[in-house]
Amino acid sequence: MRLWKRLWRLLCAGRSKKQTVAIEQFAVEPISQELNLRCEARRLAEAGSSAMLGSGVEAAIVARVDKGRHVHIENAGRRAIYLGEQLALHDVAMLVEDALQSETTFAAKADVLLDQARPALNLLSDRASRAETDLQSFREMHGITWSAKYPKGGQKVLHIVLVLVLVTIEAVLNSSFFATGLDTGLIGGFLQAAVLALLNVGVAFVFGLALIRNVSHRKTARKLLGIASLVAALLSMLGVSFAIAHFRGALVADLPSPEKVALATLLQTPFGLDDIQSWVLVCVSLFFAGFALVEGFRMDDRYPGYGKRDRDFLAAKIAYETRLSAMRRKIEEIKCGVTDALDKAVSEAKAHVRYQDANIEQRKMAQHQLDFALTEATQCKEALLRIFQAELRMHWKGHAALPDFPPLPEFKDIPLPDFRIAECHATCATQHARVDGLIEAQPSIKAAIRTAFVRKSDGLRPIDEQYRGSVAAACAPVAEAAA
Repeated sequence: MRLWKRLWRLLCAGRSKKQTVAIEQFAVEPISQELNLRCEARRLAEAGSSAMLGSGVEAAIVARVDKGRHVHIENAGRRAIYLGEQLALHDVAMLVEDALQSETTFAAKADVLLDQARPALNLLSDRASRAETDLQSFREMHGITWSAKYPKGGQKVLHIVLVLVLVTIEAVLNSSFFATGLDTGLIGGFLQAAVLALLNVGVAFVFGLALIRNVSHRKTARKLLGIASLVAALLSMLGVSFAIAHFRGALVADLPSPEKVALATLLQTPFGLDDIQSWVLVCVSLFFAGFALVEGFRMDDRYPGYGKRDRDFLAAKIAYETRLSAMRRKIEEIKCGVTDALDKAVSEAKAHVRYQDANIEQRKMAQHQLDFALTEATQCKEALLRIFQAELRMHWKGHAALPDFPPLPEFKDIPLPDFRIAECHATCATQHARVDGLIEAQPSIKAAIRTAFVRKSDGLRPIDEQYRGSVAAACAPVAEAAA
């Protein structure tokens, strides 16, 4: 911070020194002393020779003042060049033209984005169209009038978790039944019961999920398959439940090869259970198997194949509309960016024309300073010559009267810098008119951008709007917004 302050003081000191030097260019008394005018006049007067009046003192005075005049003219020339460069830097023509084309800029950027996204959009649209057509054809073919009913998202996960919870609960309940027949105790009983519970619940769940729903099919063959599957499921549930009970009985009896004994007794006397705990085990197994069967059936729509087609269509629809939403967000970002750029351009244009006005004022001031300096140069020259001539008259000792002084020498002609104030006035008036036109057009440009945005966004239509009315409409191009 101190370094910056020091540099600023040095810069200000340099400027003050330059200004002081410029002011002192026409200080009469210092120049008189510098040229030693009084001594020189006294010497010439005491010599008393009129021939010495043209000794070149006047020319020296003019040359010395003209030197300061040159300094002012050169400074003014550099100032004129600098102001011209700065004025050119603040030209608003290109800025205003670009701002007026904001609607075209938005449309071009949006079209580029849509052109890039068209292949993916068309692919997703075709996929959704095929899935929609397949679903509608399936509904018409099978006379389905209801919406597909099946657990979605978290509900589906909840059903699966519920089945696993059934397995765990059955294993916990049955572990005490198996613990009495195993050397490993309660832990061994739980593991054995868990394996059998998974078998019991899993078989029933698969029947309910895959086969029994054929009961709802409109074709007789599929309906008979569903009925047969239901019977098979009930038989398998009974078979598994009684097999578990016979296996538990063989474990309690501590018989060798309990698996073989359980299978033999199940085939010979399936209902010949020895104690009430075995019958309780059968009831528990049947209850959980029946619950798993219902849960498996509820995992999909009751009509076979309908739920899958509905899910395929929803997945294709979601994929397509997710891409559409992303496209709309990107187009809206483009709209916001172009609108912000328009507002920024208006603010910058206002700042530019304000600087141009200040530039003209600086030109006027520089022209005034130059004119004042030139006037001072003439006055300084005349004052110095008067000092010289007055000294000559005061100390003249010639025999004859002091002759008339020759005409004052003129300054050399030097081309003066042109600050082009009138031309800059005209240019700035044109610039002001352009900026005023932009400010006036700003609301309509924004409205046009919003209209273009709505037009581009409306072209990105959701599936439900595209295919409403007829399936054939689903084949229409999705990215027509880029047209």
